Amino acid sequence: MTMPHNAVDIWLHAASAADISASLALYERLLQQDGFDFVLSCGDDIVLDHLGVAGDDYFGRIPEQWTAQKLVRDHSPKELIWIGSKVHANTILAVRSKLDHMVLANIDADAIPHRRIKFIPMPLERALRSFSDIFCADGDTAARLHMLNISDAHIHPVGSLQSQTSVPALLGDPEEFNDLKGRPMWTAVSLQREELAAVLNAHRLIMRESHRSLLLLSPSSAKDEEHFWQTCQDYGFTTARRLDDDMPQARTQVFLADSNDEMARWLSLSPVAFLGGSLIGRGKECNPLPAASLGCAILYGPNIKNHLSAYSNLAGVGAARIIQDSDSLASAVLHSSAPEQAAKMGCAAWEFVTRGAEATEAIYATIMRNLKGEP
Repeated sequence: MTMPHNAVDIWLHAASAADISASLALYERLLQQDGFDFVLSCGDDIVLDHLGVAGDDYFGRIPEQWTAQKLVRDHSPKELIWIGSKVHANTILAVRSKLDHMVLANIDADAIPHRRIKFIPMPLERALRSFSDIFCADGDTAARLHMLNISDAHIHPVGSLQSQTSVPALLGDPEEFNDLKGRPMWTAVSLQREELAAVLNAHRLIMRESHRSLLLLSPSSAKDEEHFWQTCQDYGFTTARRLDDDMPQARTQVFLADSNDEMARWLSLSPVAFLGGSLIGRGKECNPLPAASLGCAILYGPNIKNHLSAYSNLAGVGAARIIQDSDSLASAVLHSSAPEQAAKMGCAAWEFVTRGAEATEAIYATIMRNLKGEP
């Protein structure tokens, strides 16, 4: 476990692996403000090496209250930012007297207890009352908090925090694929080798209903491009590929794109996107927020543990839909490709990302006021 060497201003805690992405988005936002030091922790075992967190900023897992007490004793943080619904009451109650401010974000209604005995608050209720500010997803969650006699002044129903993402850059000539406008198409990006058969089988089913449909196919690794090309041939699809400087023609059924280098281009061309890595139980699934920021209707498989919160929230607002196999993928593509449905899902995706950014800015402003001693 790597420990920060100095006292810190902010202790940022992700309650579970599902809250990592939102925590890192706030971490990145806070890094833009000079003069503050951080310590990060998580409720689950995770590896942050590939997520851009400085090694000295990461404390590790906080499994029990004694670990939290050690962090507070060693690093004297002024403010705790707890992100996620898994609020460990004993941990909060053990450290609250040592902190100037505590802020809770991304809690949902299901995590808020119903009081069993009217006049005896439960530990979790006492812990929730300890937070100076609670940022929650919606009015229903705010109402549940209010029933615990938490003042409305401390409750902010601003929506879920933005997850770690940026709008992907559109590379190359923006008019290069103008000839595809108006053609029915969908895209499968960052696809793992083990998912290819399911996607090609789905495309075969789709073409029975919409024979002009084009699949834009992007493997997760450049090492798999030749395998993808050969497999498309074996399936009998008329295939063009970016590697050969081909362009999709009227008869092209599959266009094999480069790996993830031009992902934004393929997402921007298609109203519907299947995000790879989510159909298999191993591998790295996609963060759905870049696709959402481009207004795509998002389809995904069941294996999304690293981005569970983002996918679930997108599904909750009608911007994403889970699939299980080739049949359900084909059905979802056909349904989501209908102009009205694609527009509805794409708009919901974009609005979700936008509102998440606003929620992140709201909590950022509160953190800054607290640290600067402003009312």
